Amino acid sequence: AEINLKRELCNFERTKLIDWCTKFRAFPDCHDPESIVIAGLERCVIKNDLSSLIAYLKPILDDYLKNSIITLEQVGNLWTNRENMKSAKRLPKGDSSIAAMGKTSTSTRLSKYEKFYL
Repeated sequence: AEINLKRELCNFERTKLIDWCTKFRAFPDCHDPESIVIAGLERCVIKNDLSSLIAYLKPILDDYLKNSIITLEQVGNLWTNRENMKSAKRLPKGDSSIAAMGKTSTSTRLSKYEKFYL
């Protein structure tokens, strides 16, 4: 954590990280609870929210606990699914297959709005 954050952790932060490792260790199938906590720390680094580490890390790890995320594969799947959902929400309504491919022909666009033009 200190290497990724490029600063020394305070005692409160260390205690919280150890507490989360203990919570994940309670899952019988969680063989590497530290890696799950580290994955949460990586999300903080990705989002550049290092100043309030615990405030940002807490909801991430609480979400992992709530959803029984106990492997790095599950962590990766969770974030991939969320990114896909965000991308899907940004697509325009209508023919999502065309919009998703980014290949909307001029005739398709014109015919879509044909009835609006005189």
